Amino acid sequence: MQVAKETFCFAVAGLILTGVIVLQNVNAKENLLAKNAKMQPIKANFSSFMVLGDSIPFGYMAGYKRPDGTEIPQVDQALVIHSWPKLVADQAETELLLPFYAPKPDNLAVPGYTLADMENNYSALLAKNSVTQLVMGQYFVTYGDTTPVDYVLKENPTILAVMIGNNDILGAAIYANIALKTPAVSFETMYEEMVDKLAADANRTVVVSTIPDVANIPFLVPIRKIFPETITYPAFNEDKTEYKLQSSDFITLTGAKKIQSSTALTKCPNTSSPSYQCVGDILTQDEINEISNHTKVFNAAIRRIASQHDNVAVMNFDTLFENLQHGNMAVVPAKKHFFLVNQGNGIIVEGKHYTLAYDGGLISKDGIHPTKLGHGVIANEMIKTLNENFAAGIQPIDLGPIAAADALANKVFSPSPVFFDSGAFEKSRSIFKRKQSTN
Repeated sequence: MQVAKETFCFAVAGLILTGVIVLQNVNAKENLLAKNAKMQPIKANFSSFMVLGDSIPFGYMAGYKRPDGTEIPQVDQALVIHSWPKLVADQAETELLLPFYAPKPDNLAVPGYTLADMENNYSALLAKNSVTQLVMGQYFVTYGDTTPVDYVLKENPTILAVMIGNNDILGAAIYANIALKTPAVSFETMYEEMVDKLAADANRTVVVSTIPDVANIPFLVPIRKIFPETITYPAFNEDKTEYKLQSSDFITLTGAKKIQSSTALTKCPNTSSPSYQCVGDILTQDEINEISNHTKVFNAAIRRIASQHDNVAVMNFDTLFENLQHGNMAVVPAKKHFFLVNQGNGIIVEGKHYTLAYDGGLISKDGIHPTKLGHGVIANEMIKTLNENFAAGIQPIDLGPIAAADALANKVFSPSPVFFDSGAFEKSRSIFKRKQSTN
């Protein structure tokens, strides 16, 4: 009896153990299936493509001329068709209605917009920038006085590209006043609220963009490129006391124009007050570093926030420009154009070398906004992001025809930074509204 009892107990234990193992295997299989399902890329659906952002996705460019020689305004129907969102849409064989061409465009980017403007009502945005009416006037008629984010949500796109935040740091550089930057904590809070809203629908794929380091854009000119010898050019602090230029300082394009006309430069104080009003010409190397580090904090927040959503990917705009500047790009698929690898900076297109220098072919005459070719480079980065994250299957754009037809990409603007076209620069600077003083 004892043997039979022990045999029975072992049998029951064996059944229990077998059940546990089977259950564990079932759970493990379910977990593996769930993990694999999550690893499968969300498929891109280009049924409806929309864009939110600032002057770059809008298609703002400076220095282009019509056949009769007259200059094309930076906000013009002849330029928006060359913007990177339009290039991406055409390559993906989907529709993207543009300002000037449709009363309710799919591209809701507006020059001068900051991150805070994504949650500002139409009426406030119209007071800030009249281009708001061109882009969102019909949305206001349809949906009332609400925000760009709400307009997009009401239209319910299947794919959304967002490039915003450039102006939250760019103002500090173009006015040579580091106080004119959005505080990092405020930026992160606003960005998270925006992305949470836009990504709430799991069926929508969203691509957000990081922010390039302004040190890689040519509207800031190293003093050493203008004065390689001892510096004696007059410069003054805002309080009119003398400021001695250092060889490590940078000046804006306006400052370069002042030098050309023998006008003294102005240096703003390095203040942390975000309401401090000063328009200067000079940034020290330490201030450039401060702006660059602030941009890195913004980008870290963008990447962290995007990582919280399976349907949100990041286009690494900052890395793109960093690699263009320092020559660390891998060869792209098309053989006719490739990025230089550890051989200096830039990109080769049909045997020609293009860079981020002022007359390098990728940045237009204001020293801030991309040329048509520059937009083509950005478009390919967006296509790469869509393909890698959402299995979009879009072929990269052949940059050869864009470069060949781009007048600015094949023209040397000037022999020296001193002769920068500050007219184009000033027109672009006017789109950036400085923060109102609270004093």
